[in-house]
Amino acid sequence: MPGPKLLSTADAGFEAALSELRYWDTSEDSAVERQVRDILRAVREEGDAALLRFTREHDGVDAQCVAVRPCVRQRGSCCRAARAR
Repeated sequence: MPGPKLLSTADAGFEAALSELRYWDTSEDSAVERQVRDILRAVREEGDAALLRFTREHDGVDAQCVAVRPCVRQRGSCCRAARAR
């Protein structure tokens, strides 16, 4: 799997390369929205089983369980305590 494309402002063609990376083809928006709706529906209906399946399919990770950590902004002291363990 190739690594991320690195750009340098000193490179010839930097602006063109940056523009190419920032380009988004809006013709694909409806397909992406449909896939996101399908994923959200599956997670609502199947719960953790769907999360694990999508993690395997999209991320290539065969996780065995789902663990949620509290958000740092919401539970700052709780996160610090968990990291200290």
